[in-house]
Amino acid sequence: MTGIIMATCCIALALAIMLFSAQEIFSYRKSLADKIHTLTKVTEHNLIAPLLFNDPTAAEETLKALRGEPQILSAFVLRPDGSRFAQYLNGDNRPEVPWPPPAPFGASSGSIDSEVFQGGKLIATHTILSGTDPLGTLYITSDLRGLNRQLLSYLFIALLVMS
Repeated sequence: MTGIIMATCCIALALAIMLFSAQEIFSYRKSLADKIHTLTKVTEHNLIAPLLFNDPTAAEETLKALRGEPQILSAFVLRPDGSRFAQYLNGDNRPEVPWPPPAPFGASSGSIDSEVFQGGKLIATHTILSGTDPLGTLYITSDLRGLNRQLLSYLFIALLVMS
């Protein structure tokens, strides 16, 4: 009888841990997407002048402000013709977006604004506009290391509780 009760408790605890982890993954991804969306909007606004005046150096300085966010792996600005205008790479990272970057699923040739989770990363794509005229496209790639750290700490706590 004690074995059955113990097995039932372990199954209930394991189920609770799985549900809690699933909720944490969903919540973290939503929070990260919202944060990156805000960063792209602020960065886009600061990239309008460098794009209008064809100043890639100023654009790269603007992108360097993203170094304050350690989860940002890279950021790129493309001209409307698809050529690279400016880039930012966090540390020794190689570019995270293949050239030319793929358009998000279902995107047309107009404004492409999206946040897509792909291969353990979040890729945000936003069109930079001056009025209604597209000046370029901003791509920001973020990793999910924070989520992985949180899940490992929850796993550790769960193992402590179950032992």
